[in-house]
Amino acid sequence: MKRTLLYLTLCSLLLATPTRAGDFKVLELQYIMPHEYPWVNVITTEADWGNFYYNELLPANGINCVFPTETPVKQDDPCLTGPPDVDFKTSQIVVGGLGLKPSSDFQAMVADVDTTQSTDLVINIIDGAPADECILLPVVSLEMMTLVIEKSDKPVKVNVHNATLHCQTYGALSNY
Repeated sequence: MKRTLLYLTLCSLLLATPTRAGDFKVLELQYIMPHEYPWVNVITTEADWGNFYYNELLPANGINCVFPTETPVKQDDPCLTGPPDVDFKTSQIVVGGLGLKPSSDFQAMVADVDTTQSTDLVINIIDGAPADECILLPVVSLEMMTLVIEKSDKPVKVNVHNATLHCQTYGALSNY
């Protein structure tokens, strides 16, 4: 539990209200998977989505769903609200992350999802890192993203492209 809290100290997540852009939709999840190294998981059925949500994602965040419960039920209990709805007849989920980053200001962004390749479904990710001269918070950060894409039998290939981000200012801290 302490290790999970350490990983969750600062999470640089790609969270957005579900929006359509190109051939993918970003799902907002309130929880993260604290993986040390880059990872990806392709989910093609509702059963696998429920298994990932209830048996991997929630427990990784210290939430264990045990039914029935003797404690009062909260309106926003993630065990009852469940994962976001996805139509697995036409869509699949690609969820993954770039692993632990050594400080603040890292940011992962989806550049595009290329479904036109004949052999692979290609997801292009930009891994943004702060410039060397930036003043950073000394915390561990994680990037994780959950995409809903068109269902395909093609294997998913993820390309990660590195980029340097401009420094940000935090109150009195700044780079002169």
